Amino acid sequence: EIQYPWNLIYPQSEETKLPIKSANNLYFVKLFFCGEWRTILIDDNLPIFDDKFLFPTIVDSHEVWPQLLGKAILKFLILSNRLNEGIYPP
Repeated sequence: EIQYPWNLIYPQSEETKLPIKSANNLYFVKLFFCGEWRTILIDDNLPIFDDKFLFPTIVDSHEVWPQLLGKAILKFLILSNRLNEGIYPP
């Protein structure tokens, strides 16, 4: 089965496998790093500056999965202390 970035964000629709709005505003994002799958818990509070998202967006779209994925990657890098060291395996 082909994996797309949006397939890594939960909760998902049973039929389309696309991310759906979370009832509790929390999302799980699966990331593959150093040969292992990691699960990162994030909320849907997204940083905005000058009425623009700071994370990647899709032009003319209301999809938020790019911002959620970006937030999860940044959280993982911070929690694993990789932000200063780089993303390369040790």
